[in-house]
Amino acid sequence: MIFMAEYAARWDEFEDGIKATEEKDIDPAKDEIEILPILTRYTGFTNSMSKYMDWRDKALSNALPILKNESTSITGSAQKDKWSEYFEKQGQEALKMILGFVPDDDKTPKLRLFAEAMATQESAFFAKLSSIPLAWFQGQIQEYTYQFYTEMNSLEDKWKNLQNMDKAMDSKVKDTSANILRLFKDIVSELVEQERAGEQALINTIKASKLTPGLPLSMKAVLTAVQLILSKAQSFQKSIDDMVNIYMDAYKREETVVILFAQTRNAVREFLQKTNLDSASDEFEETCKNSLDMAKQCKTKGQQEDAVRFVENGIKLIKDFYEDFKKQYEEFVDDNRGIFVGPVGDKAIEEILEKRDMEYSWQEISRFNIQQKLKDIHTDAVRSWHVDINGLTDEQKKEIEDFWRVELEKLGRGLQTIADGSTWDRTKQIFTRNREQLEDKISNSKGGLQ
Repeated sequence: MIFMAEYAARWDEFEDGIKATEEKDIDPAKDEIEILPILTRYTGFTNSMSKYMDWRDKALSNALPILKNESTSITGSAQKDKWSEYFEKQGQEALKMILGFVPDDDKTPKLRLFAEAMATQESAFFAKLSSIPLAWFQGQIQEYTYQFYTEMNSLEDKWKNLQNMDKAMDSKVKDTSANILRLFKDIVSELVEQERAGEQALINTIKASKLTPGLPLSMKAVLTAVQLILSKAQSFQKSIDDMVNIYMDAYKREETVVILFAQTRNAVREFLQKTNLDSASDEFEETCKNSLDMAKQCKTKGQQEDAVRFVENGIKLIKDFYEDFKKQYEEFVDDNRGIFVGPVGDKAIEEILEKRDMEYSWQEISRFNIQQKLKDIHTDAVRSWHVDINGLTDEQKKEIEDFWRVELEKLGRGLQTIADGSTWDRTKQIFTRNREQLEDKISNSKGGLQ
């Protein structure tokens, strides 16, 4: 009999075994009367085994849909259990079915022994298939794929949130930079105006004194000008301090973004250490090899051939899931390269730190050179306030000289406070060293695949 089925290699062994066993049961028979029922029983058993082969073929084919199950909730362990349970039931059914084909009499004792051996072999065949890891890998690779899908969406949200947080701070920093430059210009403009007012007040005082020689000088207007300059300077100092504090607050918030960014990169690094394409590829290759090796461990050559064909069909199915994972993995890596995967790229650094905008703001502030302009105001005061004192009495001249010495020195110290004080150092640090530190934290962070 030619048996047409997907997994038919085992049938030849059944046929050969049945024929050899039949001869053993016939040998003791004395005549045709005794032989006929033996032949009838063997014919019936052969037909039953043919039906068994149909059932066996379907049992194997019906196992493959387990390898097609697709869901975000599927796990390797669950698929393994489902697979094992299925084949354990088929093994029990095979044992029961084959033993049930043998007549319950003593006319064919060799047939019963043969059937018992075949039933045991077939039960072992299904038991061997139950331990093949195809279903486990199929579930495991779906777990990996879903993990990457979830992680990819999560990282996309995290990156957007970090960008939104950073944009709010960048806007504040940008506004503050413009305000500082505007304030510097106002400082210079108003102090120059007050310095010229003081100069004019001194000129007017000298003119008035020359008209009334001998009388003490009226320096009130000049002193008022000096006080106004110092008052303006102190007011501007506070304004600058306030803006620097805004800068510091923005810097600390931006530092938080950088820390969160570095922590996320490290989390992705740990994620890819546990789940990555190399390990998945190794698992796939090992699963295929182990499954084929186990198929070749079946008891008979026919079983081995059927098991190998079955495993090869199963490998084709799980390979599709492996390819899906590979695609998801490569998409994940490509989408996050330069951000959370590999070294941080220039684009990501620019998006987080706004380097070009910050450098431009600092260049504008530095180019304005508030220190030199404040020093120039003091220098102009020292030069221009030395007005012509010819015609004054010695007492009046001394009074003027004392004023120059005391008030101009006081004015110089007041302006110097803004020009070279700690506020300027703090501002410079925020724009330079602090920014460099943030960039170092980003660049030195370890991302996926590092």
